Amino acid sequence: MLLCVGVMLLVVASDLGLCLDEDDLDTQWEQWKTTYGKEYDDYEEVYRNNNWKKNMRMIEVHNQEAEQGKHSYKLGMNQLGDLDFSPTKTDIYNQGTMQVCPKDDYRTVVYDRICSLLLPRSVDYREEGMVTPVKNQGHCDSCWAFSAVGALEGQLAKKTGKLLELSPQNLVDCDPESDGCVGGHMTDAFYYVLTNGINSERDYPYMEEKQPCRYNASAIAAQCKDFKEIPEGDECILAATLYKVGPLSVAINTNHVKFMLYKSGIYYNPECDKDNISHAVLLVGYGETAEGEKYWIVKNRLRHITCMTDVRLIIWLPRRDEVLQSNDLKCLSCGQHFLSVLSALGHLGVRTDTCGLHVTVTTTVVLPVKPATQSCERTTEGHRLS
Repeated sequence: MLLCVGVMLLVVASDLGLCLDEDDLDTQWEQWKTTYGKEYDDYEEVYRNNNWKKNMRMIEVHNQEAEQGKHSYKLGMNQLGDLDFSPTKTDIYNQGTMQVCPKDDYRTVVYDRICSLLLPRSVDYREEGMVTPVKNQGHCDSCWAFSAVGALEGQLAKKTGKLLELSPQNLVDCDPESDGCVGGHMTDAFYYVLTNGINSERDYPYMEEKQPCRYNASAIAAQCKDFKEIPEGDECILAATLYKVGPLSVAINTNHVKFMLYKSGIYYNPECDKDNISHAVLLVGYGETAEGEKYWIVKNRLRHITCMTDVRLIIWLPRRDEVLQSNDLKCLSCGQHFLSVLSALGHLGVRTDTCGLHVTVTTTVVLPVKPATQSCERTTEGHRLS
């Protein structure tokens, strides 16, 4: 149920004026193409220019409404501005098919009530040396592999005290249950590593495309002993498990034009479909702003990026969560919490009670252990993560 379609997060290199004068738009269009290195033939130029102008007008209307207090966030033009975000188009939405293992009791996470514990106000596994740098997945829909690898890297660092980059390419090439750069599922990735182990990024570098499997069992870098799944929709358990276990593989919905063109502010979109989970990320912590707004910290992978800047990006998506801290050691009623998505550019956030969030957790990673021989029949159709 963790699905992904490859998120494409915005990078804004400059503030392009939003005056809708046609001559100004033409000038801005040429500047935008130069900024992002865009080149088209004559036919595609017309198509992309029409998309870009439609998105520019949508941005202008939205931001004017934001100034009137109708929205809590603003939009901005970025490298995705020439895409057609209509639901019937395929510029962005790369839906696929995914088989999911039937859930069984033994896979359900055991931390079902550790949210009753007095949890710290903040957790950030980046500060504890359990999170590797953000990487760009490029034009390969491999978010599922990066998310799984991130959880494994965290557990490996927790066990050994050393942070080692593992190989998402190993999973893209070799996991027989996933579709490489077409999409996949973190659960399948964990099953693969549980059975075979995984090489390091150094020994098996990322190539942005599926290639013949060249896994080297003699160069095993880590082995997954087991993994568990968190019950869907229980974010009290999510907070407690994050604190108890470490970085977790999660998936969110990113399939909306306003998410793609987000620029600043608190992102809340009532049109977000919680049942259309599309992109896998890595949950690495939680915290609270000076204003008392609580949030999750999520490591993301960028793709389709041609211009990188130091812009700090924060998107917020609504999310429900039982309190992270309780004086009477009980789970109290749900409050407003938030997701902050960490990207290579800074922080990109997400609010999720309208956007679903599903979780798979690795509980142990060891070096090396005897490969397990468990198998799983996959019968339920869904969507692949990219």
